[in-house]
Order: sequence, then structure tokens, then C-alpha cells
Amino acid sequence: MDTDRFDELLDAALESGWIPVDASPAERAELEEMLAATGSLRTAGETAASEARASMPIARARFERFIASERAAALPAPAILVTSPKRGFFSRILVAHRSLSLAAMAVIALVVVGGLVGNQVFFQGVETAAALVPGDYAQVQGVVTSVSNENGKQTVHVDSGLGGIDIDISDSTSVVYEQNASDLSAVKPGATVLVGGLVVNNRLIAARTLALSSAASAVTAPRVLRFKELKELKDGLQGHVVTFSLAPDGVRARVLVETDSGESFLVIVDGRSAERLLKLERSLGAKVSVTALVAGVFSLQVTDQGAPPPPVTRPAGVGGTVTPPGAQAAPASPSLLKVNGIITARDGNVFSIQTRNGPASIVVTADTRIFLGESGLTVIAVRNGDSAIGHSVQVQGGIERASGKIRADTVVVGPKLPR
Repeated sequence: MDTDRFDELLDAALESGWIPVDASPAERAELEEMLAATGSLRTAGETAASEARASMPIARARFERFIASERAAALPAPAILVTSPKRGFFSRILVAHRSLSLAAMAVIALVVVGGLVGNQVFFQGVETAAALVPGDYAQVQGVVTSVSNENGKQTVHVDSGLGGIDIDISDSTSVVYEQNASDLSAVKPGATVLVGGLVVNNRLIAARTLALSSAASAVTAPRVLRFKELKELKDGLQGHVVTFSLAPDGVRARVLVETDSGESFLVIVDGRSAERLLKLERSLGAKVSVTALVAGVFSLQVTDQGAPPPPVTRPAGVGGTVTPPGAQAAPASPSLLKVNGIITARDGNVFSIQTRNGPASIVVTADTRIFLGESGLTVIAVRNGDSAIGHSVQVQGGIERASGKIRADTVVVGPKLPR
């Protein structure tokens, strides 16, 4: 097997989450095994990170005592490690140690990630947590203050519960209004918007989907919340979801919760809690309670899904609740597209879904967050095989401009349903 070619295939698969179409059957088999190994590595790494976060105060104190006792000692010059810029971290490990078992790889991950997290524990303060972390997928609602277009780059400036944030708009950004495709000309100062996109930094989000409200223009900006990270379980802690962000590996989420008394907490929750939010018609605004704490990660239970959305005309194949006849519709809030159905086929990264309203086509990209629920599947199996066919699925996202297909921001795969 051509080692250079295989390395290039592995780099492409790790970056996109998809096995390249030109891979041979033998290459595909080895790539699938290695991609499965990366899942174990990342899961083990996140476990190490969670445990490190929980022990942060003690570790920091011990390290400070060590530094104080060794301050007079001269430190040797650090060794310089020269690596090839061609491969990523996991790629280098996998290529160099193809014969290692998954268990051995997980041990490597625990040691390496534990060391990396240890550095963060030593040199960061206890209260340095941010609601938005680069690389996460986030949903944030706010009020548009301005729209700028400089050198062909469009940016929407929004006041939110996190303060002022910028939303980068690209050619691939989907704009939706009342569950239908729209365009950026509808985004004007005073409009209430919900952005779903990838966090660039704590004040910048690259928008995948931008949803507009059908309500009248907002008069005042949302109140900026002064929050702190929740460190220990508090009896009876309940509130509504203001923002949330999802880690790339799907094993944890950061949820900003505001209580009825006006306190605000950033709650680091597990993947199952994130799934519960994603299954709702609208995740932001849902009432939740913090119920458990395991290894520094909390669990959330949904106590109230929030006010129902008003009746709207949805595109074919898009599901969701509709206000019953005679019911009073709540003031409209921006919402991403929502699709519930059963996967019937897959063609590359396009999945066919059968919904109550008919068939729909769902595009799953490398940045789509996939949650496995009670499916018993792996992310690799969902992306690259036919194992997901027959399983229930819940999708949030927007509409591709070019094809008109529904593009998934998040996917929750459920159990396989009997025929």
C-alpha cells in the first residue's frame, strides 16, 4: 500500500469525517478501523478533561506550591520538537502505531490529553469558563444592531444575552424566515434573530443558519447576563436556556441557564442532556432543571418546552408542531428548520427522510453535529454506511441555497423502528 497516499486519505478523512470516494476497498477497510479508533481517543480525552476540570482548584494550588519551592532553581532549555506540518495530531499517532489496539490508543489519549488539560488547569483561573468556545457549534438569539459589508464580507452585529457578538455571513449561510428560505436583505437593525453556527472566538460566530423572527422589530436589546460556571450541584436549580454550544465530538455541551430569580449559570452538561434540548421544537427558552453531577459534568432534564410556535406554512417534508384551532399563538420567535422522520436511504452525504408530510432530503456536512441517542450506532457508521437506514431521526438546520435541500446543523439518531 502506498504510504504517502494512505496518509493523505487519512488526513482528508480526519478533517471531513468522510472516507474519500477514491479509496480502494482495502484502504476503506483500514480507514474505517482508524476512524473508529479516533472516536475512542476523543471520548477518552473528553473523560480525562472532565475529571481534570473537576480537580482544577486542587491541582492549581499544588502546582503553585511547587513553583514557590522551586523558584530559585534554574530551568533547563526546553527541547525543540520538529514535526511535519502535513499531519494532524491523531493522524500522526494512528500512522505511527497502526498495530496498537483501541484500548492502547485510549491509554495514549488519556496520558496526552491529561497532560494538555493539566497545563490548562495550572495556568488558567478557576472562573475562566466562556459560554462560547472556538470550534463548538452554538445557538444564540439576539437583536440586530447593524449590518455591514466591507470588502465583500458581510457581518451582522447582534446584541445578545452574552453582550455584543458578530455574525459572519458567507455564501453558504442559510437564512430562514417562518421556516422558509429567505435572504440577507430581510436582516435589518431591530430584527430578532437566532444564529446557529461555528464559534470562531467568544465574540464571533460563522453562521450556518440565521433564523428571523416573524414578530415586530424589537425595541430594546436583551439584558447582558453576568454568569458564573456552575461548580457544584444546587438543589432545585431551575431556569430557562439562554444559549448553548455543542462540542465537536458531541460528548458535552455548554448551556447558559438563567433562573427565575435572575441568577445565571454556565452549566457543562453531558451529551444526553444536549440531545434532550435538540429534540425540542425550539431549544432556546426551554425550562430545564439541573439534576446530577458526574465527573464534573452535569445532567439536565427538560421541565417545560416553552411557549409553542405560531402556525406557519412549512416546506414539504418539514415537521413540527402546529397551534390547534382556537388556540392562542405565542409571540413568534426565530426557529431553525425542524425535521422528524425515518431514514430511508443514503447517497453520499444526502439522506432521504420519510416524514408525516412526505419525503425530504437532508444534507449532512463535516460540521454537522451528530448525536447517537439510543440508536446503538457510531458516528462513522452514520456518515459512511447504511446502518442508519430504518432509524428515526430529528434534524435542525437550514436550507441550501443552491439545491434547496435541508442542510443539517444537528442530527439526533434514534432507535431503529420496526417495519
